[in-house]
Amino acid sequence: MLEISASLHRKVSQHPVMTHSIPIGRSLLLTALVACAVFVVGEQTAGAQGCIPGAQVACACPNGTQRVQACTTQGTFEPCRCAAVAPPLAGPPPPQGYGPPPGQRPPPRYRTERTPILGLVIAGAVTFGVVWLATVGVTAGVSSDADRGEATGYAAIPMVGPWVMLGSDLDTDDYSAALVTSGILQTAGVAMFVLGVTIRTKRKVPVYGKVVPGAELTVGPTKVGHTGLGIGALGTF
Repeated sequence: MLEISASLHRKVSQHPVMTHSIPIGRSLLLTALVACAVFVVGEQTAGAQGCIPGAQVACACPNGTQRVQACTTQGTFEPCRCAAVAPPLAGPPPPQGYGPPPGQRPPPRYRTERTPILGLVIAGAVTFGVVWLATVGVTAGVSSDADRGEATGYAAIPMVGPWVMLGSDLDTDDYSAALVTSGILQTAGVAMFVLGVTIRTKRKVPVYGKVVPGAELTVGPTKVGHTGLGIGALGTF
């Protein structure tokens, strides 16, 4: 009997400990479950809204300054509160260009002029003049005294003089080849001179100061009478 009562006393003394340990374990488990649920709900709310209301982040303004933008209750960040940039003030107009230093000419302006071909003009005038003078001089030297006056008169006619001498009754057998050459060269010289004067080329000419129209001379073929042709000159002043 003593052994049975002792064992019962040990069982009864251990029972209250078992009854107190069970409620503490349940409370800890319930607290952990509630914390996990709150954490999951918070994560889902933050993911759906984009940001956590009340959170603040730094933002940069166009002028380089730093500002702070906060998260609204809708889960979006408010615009960065940057200071308004004032438009630039209109400054004075740029200064006008300075004139040239004393003693120096201003920079030139350029105008287009039509000028004759001087190469053809000079070559034609020299060719015609030399051949014509040589023809007259040689004819006067080689002609006889009886024919000198008539032959020299024919030779003095420009371009056509040698051809007139070849068709006349003068004795030109000894220098007929020279007369043909003279006629060709005189005609070529006159042709080069006329082409050089009538054909104009454009070139830029520097102009200093005020532009004043200058004189201009134009030489070209012109009509003489009803059926004749000649060379005329037209000048403007």
